[in-house]
Amino acid sequence: MTEQAPAPGQQIYSADGPAQAVGVVVNAAPAPTGGYDILAVVRMELAEAGGLRLGKADGPALERLPLRPGDAA
Repeated sequence: MTEQAPAPGQQIYSADGPAQAVGVVVNAAPAPTGGYDILAVVRMELAEAGGLRLGKADGPALERLPLRPGDAA
């Protein structure tokens, strides 16, 4: 979790390839339960594999959530 709001354009990294960004934040908003929800563009296989980090390879961990209730994450 991050205390600072993620910003559009902020890069996303993967634990599998920490030297290069694998995605980017499109939008972010405070989450009702704390922290932030973000909309990001990330290669699907990396999103499914997990291990995504915000801003740098050892940045805050990201959790993939379903886009709609009932969807699988």
